[in-house]
Amino acid sequence: MRCLVNRIYTLMKSKWYREHDVIHQFKHVTKGAAAVLRITKDGQNHGGNGMSHSGEKHVCNPSLTDTNEVILKMICSHMSNEACFAKVPLFEHLASSEADLLTSLLQTRHYHKGDYVVQEGERSDTLYVIHQGIVKLCKYTEAGKEHIIRFLFAGDFFGQDALLHQIPHPSHVEVLENSAICTIRKQEFDQLLAHEPKLAYSFLLALSNRLRETDEWNSSLSAMTTEQKIAKLLLEFHMRNHAKPEMRLPVFKKDMALLLGITPETLSRKLSSMQRQCLLQVNGSDIRILQLERLQGMIS
Repeated sequence: MRCLVNRIYTLMKSKWYREHDVIHQFKHVTKGAAAVLRITKDGQNHGGNGMSHSGEKHVCNPSLTDTNEVILKMICSHMSNEACFAKVPLFEHLASSEADLLTSLLQTRHYHKGDYVVQEGERSDTLYVIHQGIVKLCKYTEAGKEHIIRFLFAGDFFGQDALLHQIPHPSHVEVLENSAICTIRKQEFDQLLAHEPKLAYSFLLALSNRLRETDEWNSSLSAMTTEQKIAKLLLEFHMRNHAKPEMRLPVFKKDMALLLGITPETLSRKLSSMQRQCLLQVNGSDIRILQLERLQGMIS
């Protein structure tokens, strides 16, 4: 079945086909495809309500049932997997043949806000790559006090320690907003690394960058004032927001405060102070950076 879906998907990659287009192409791939999908040319039969302006249903129609649904869900998952690795630096150097192989191995999981992807001490043989959403890595003391290690965004990955060293996860990974996370198991990932030198190099480079960023973050925070810490975090959010001056804080202020090692009250006071200095415009969770160069100068 997966081989079949891969072949259909290859036909679909050039544009967004409607279902009867898929049928037309599918007939050239395997005998009896129209009987399997049971979709008429006008898109009316066995269809549900996912109609286009022309009255034809599009491929990722969640109302389809039975074999139709299985096949089309696999195609849609395939498309989601390609979108996942396409924007991840870890995979950006792969050739098209390598990318197609990786696409077939990735699985996409969906999580709701507040879910734990993994918990501290849990064993896993999976590498996780964030397609959409935000998670936080955190630990709890014996007294129940939370310590946030870092936030991870779309394009980031985690689980590498458990994957490579087969050790328990060193921290909890909690979902901060509804997220889609791509996964690949250790056995399949090891096979990829063994046969795809570019991926092995990209993975090594990504791990090196992660260590460097962590070291820089920890060392800089220890020497920074509270205002500088806040400026540094806001600039990271700014970068994650495609350098747009206006942004909605992607995390709660209490989580920002925990990461920075300050109280929520202190964070609120400092944001108000930065607003009075005309660095920012703050309206609840909505922030507009008014003087980017001055903000950057605070941490240079």
